[in-house]
Order: sequence, then structure tokens, then C-alpha cells
Amino acid sequence: MNKKEDNIIKVEDVSWSYRQSASPALMHIDWTVAEGETVAIAGPTGAGKSTLCLALNGLIPHFTVGKLTGKVVIDGWDTAILEPKELCPFIGVVFQNFETQLFTGSAELEVAFGPENLCLPPDVIRQRVKDYLEFVGLGGQEKKEPALLSGGEKQRLAIAAILAIEPKIICLDEPTTDLDPQGKSEVIGIIRKLQAEKHRTMILVEHETEELLSSDKLLLIQDGQVKAYGAPRELLRQVDLLRELGIRPLAVTEAFSDAKPADRPLTVAEAQAYFKKKGYTLSPEKHQKLIRRDKERQKKYGETQIELRNVNFDFGSGPVLNNLNLSVKKGEFIAILGQNGSGKTTLIKQLNGLLVPKQGTAVVNGRDTSKESVKSLSQIVGYVFQNPDHQIIMETVYDDVAFGPRFAKLDEKEIKKRVDEALAAVKLTGREKSDPLTLTKGQRQKVAVAAVLANKPDILVLDEPTTGLDDNELRGMMELIKSLNDDGHTIIMVTHCMWVAAEYAHRVVVLKQGEVLLDGPAREVFAQEEKLRECHLRPPQITGWSRQLGHTLLSVAEFRECLIHSTSSV
Repeated sequence: MNKKEDNIIKVEDVSWSYRQSASPALMHIDWTVAEGETVAIAGPTGAGKSTLCLALNGLIPHFTVGKLTGKVVIDGWDTAILEPKELCPFIGVVFQNFETQLFTGSAELEVAFGPENLCLPPDVIRQRVKDYLEFVGLGGQEKKEPALLSGGEKQRLAIAAILAIEPKIICLDEPTTDLDPQGKSEVIGIIRKLQAEKHRTMILVEHETEELLSSDKLLLIQDGQVKAYGAPRELLRQVDLLRELGIRPLAVTEAFSDAKPADRPLTVAEAQAYFKKKGYTLSPEKHQKLIRRDKERQKKYGETQIELRNVNFDFGSGPVLNNLNLSVKKGEFIAILGQNGSGKTTLIKQLNGLLVPKQGTAVVNGRDTSKESVKSLSQIVGYVFQNPDHQIIMETVYDDVAFGPRFAKLDEKEIKKRVDEALAAVKLTGREKSDPLTLTKGQRQKVAVAAVLANKPDILVLDEPTTGLDDNELRGMMELIKSLNDDGHTIIMVTHCMWVAAEYAHRVVVLKQGEVLLDGPAREVFAQEEKLRECHLRPPQITGWSRQLGHTLLSVAEFRECLIHSTSSV
């Protein structure tokens, strides 16, 4: 087939089932994309977004086992006829786990790999390497090993490697999911530059709702089926639909979700205009009530549980933590923020003995961590890794949660009691016999939390607990963590998600180059926008806007609580 179709992408009644899967991953998908369009794809975890990307470049059906019906046509070519290598000039895909695409010894070799396989002349290859490394902001780093790049730099290198092939279609599968705020900003900047090139057709799978707005069209899918396809400005106003699909609505849209859909704002500028048109104002009295609520909560904290005193740490190539001081009281909920390399993970590993200070002391419940075993500290401090798969080691949920208590040589009756309590806390009762690796990412994260809870620690440390979760899973995880804090657990959480930190944490600690730049109540820290910008951070959308209105509000719920009509009594 070589006759060009009217649309550069044409998906006709496509269904796909993975081998041994109980249900189809894609069901009767009909979808077209015109040349030069940017189309965003969004939906809950497991909706079929990544599967659809694999179908576009021919990895489905050529390299993935399953059953395909229907037809995928790329620039006039049937992907069932052309193999992925033959589709390279037409479509390039940057996968969700982009690091798996980087395998050479230098940035320039990575970018040259595709053009070399297309047998392009050496001078053309050299020019493309130069041009596309500069395009993604990696000029001058040609000889650098990919492994030594930051997360954002690796993502940009993966994009450059695809661009060097110069395909007509570029597909990016969740390009910002695992990146810190600076890395996200860098990659979004590249996407903006690509969108400016009108001859590029772009497919963008994305969880970040604010990034969906700039697309020409938005495809919403769930359970392998198309739920809606159309203009982002229309679909993003449908707050109930977005919630159903596990997509977080834009904060300013959610703040006025009671309005008619056509009137709901999508940007801060639109929200400001609507706010003024309706005669709204924010109640100073209700804002002060929120501040008093914060202070009352602080009075309920217990004794100091953690004390880091003049802590220095390095891995031999320069300081990671630099004379750092931090104290934590029982019952606090702390979010630790900062860009990659600021020392966040190194800091929290000081709390359970995985790392110990090179200089200074780390004291937990009165114990110097340098004099305690990791085993003994694990009974006080429970640590949940960013990737739950690094923590899950047993073949059933029950055995995984029971591992810690068994290691502590508790009797089976006590072990069962702890497992039952831990699974009930994370709402996984009934999944005891399940293989953890067959569960969703959100469920596996809950298994990891349950395994920690079974040790009955006073303190829970979580490293990026929401990464890769859709909004429903994310809300579920954060409500679980909040309930654990309400039950008396001290929570220390590393996160790149500003709205999560603002909405859930009581206190925020911002690190910059191994030092504490900001430390205080969340409301006070997020009010210091200039300081946050030093770390390439910014307040959540609703917080930034509310500050323009004279108040610092941390969530949509707080905004709605303080919102009054000018003619209403306060």
C-alpha cells in the first residue's frame, strides 16, 4: 500500500489483546490525525495509551504477541505490512521509560544511531547530530555519557535521537512523568519548539492537565475505548468527565465547576476575568480562620523524633548535604522539595541508616543512626521507595507484607495480625494471594506501604509516592498517607508535585545544593515565590492566583471555602 490518505494517522476499528490477557487493551478504536496537528492523549492508568503508541509505530503487531484486528495507517502505509524499521521515516516514538532507549557511550553516538541505520551520508549525519543536540539544549555535551546526564537531559537526548531521523510524526509517551520541575520545564520547552514547527505532527501522552490545553485536539480514552475526541478547551471544561477518567481538572476550572461549562475558566487570566465579572471576592476572615487552623495543628505535635545536626555527606565527588540541620516532631507531615541533585533522597536515607553522615549526627528517637543497624532503625522509620517494584520481593501480597515481621522472628499469630491490619489500612484486604506484580502501579505502591506498616514504625518516609499514578490513584494514595498521619504517624515525603505538597503537607522543606533554603508551614513557604524560583519551583496554579488576590490559599477546597460574592455578608 502506498497511496497517501487524507489524514497522516488513520486508525480504523482497531482492537488489540495481549497474549493471556483477560480483556482487550484496545477496543474498536477509530481515530484520525491531520498532518501538522498536535494531539494529546489522556486517560487513567491502564487505559491503553501506551498500547496505542506501540500500534502507531508497528511494534504492535510485529514485536508484541497478541491479536490485532482493524487497521493502522501511517502516512498512507499499513503498519501490518511495514515493520517498525521501515516506518522510521514516518514515525518516531519516545517511550515512557525513555532510559531504555539510551544505550550508546556518548550523546553524539546516541543521536547518530538512527541516521546511521538509515545509511545517510556521514556529513549529513554529523550535521544532524550537531543541529538536534543544539535544538534540545545539549550543544557542547556531545562526548558526555548518557548515564551521567540528569533526568531532564536524558529525556531531551532521547527526543534528539528521534528527531535526527526526521520522522513526520513524533510520539512522546508521558515525557515529563519522572522529571523534577526543572526537567519538566526543559522538556516542555522542547515540545513547544516542536509545536511551532507546523510541519511536525505530534502525539503527546500526558498526565499534566495544564500541558493538554496547548494541543490542537485531545483524545480521552478509558478501558481501551475512546471516550471523547475534540478541542481541549471544550473537553477540559467537563470536570465530571475528567474526574471519572482519572484526569485532574485544571485548578481554576475546578474552582468554578458550579458554573455553566461554557463559562468555566481554563487559565488564570480567564479565571480573573470571571471572578471580576461575577463580583466575587475572598473573605479575609475565612483566610485568617485557615491560618488559625494551621497554628492549632502545630500545637498538637509531640516530642522531637528526628534531629539532624550539622550533617555533611558526599559520595566522593563533592558535597551532597552541606552542614544541614533539621528537626522533626511527632505527628508532623513534611514535604521535601527541590530539583534533582539537591540532596532530597540522600537526606531521607540518613533517617533510617541506609546512609550515615560523614560529619555531624543524625538522631532518631534518641538513637544515633551511625551506631544502630538498619534492621533496628526499620522498626522506627519505615521507608517506601519511589519504585515499589524495588521493594516487592515475594510472590504473594501476604508474604510480601509478612516479610518484615518474619525477619524480626515474630510468631505466626502476631504476623497474621499485623498483615491483616496493614492490608486493611491500605484497603487491600482480599488480595492476600495475589501476585503483587500483576497489580496496578497504585496497588503495588499500597503493597509497599503495607509492608512497611507491618513493622509498626512511628515514622513513615516516602520517596515520590505518587509518581506514575493517575489522578484517582494519586488521590487514593495521598488520602491513605493523610489517614496514617491522622492516626499519629509522622510523615516525611519527597515529592516533585507542588499541588500535592501544598494540599497535604503541614510543613515544607526546600533544598538547594544540599542546604535548606526554606523551611516552614506550607502556607508560608508557598508564599515565597522568588525563593522558590531559585530552585526552579513555583506554587500550584490556585496558590499563585490567590496570592495575586491578596491571600495564600493551598487548594481548590480552600479557595472555594474563602470565596464570597461581594454583596454577601462575610
